[in-house]
Amino acid sequence: MVEFHPDIDANEVESFKAGIHELAARAPGLIRMTCGEHSATEGDVALNECAPSVVYGNFLSVWEFRDRAALNEFLVDPVHRELASRWQAAVKSRYVINME
Repeated sequence: MVEFHPDIDANEVESFKAGIHELAARAPGLIRMTCGEHSATEGDVALNECAPSVVYGNFLSVWEFRDRAALNEFLVDPVHRELASRWQAAVKSRYVINME
């Protein structure tokens, strides 16, 4: 999950999304990837009142790899590292969970 800085515009988000898709297209061992922007709901207001520390983030991507070796290969891939570096200034926070 990514939380962008508040001043990022829609074109930058689209560019980020395109970069994610390009990266997924070349990731060996990737079974599937899905991503998208947060879609606010009426329930967000109630949740914010009950749990004000909730962070929604702006964008989420979920990546499924065939095995841990494929994930490890992806994490050190130079194109992945370059993309992460390019977007570092636009991203306020990232939340990453690796699970099996």
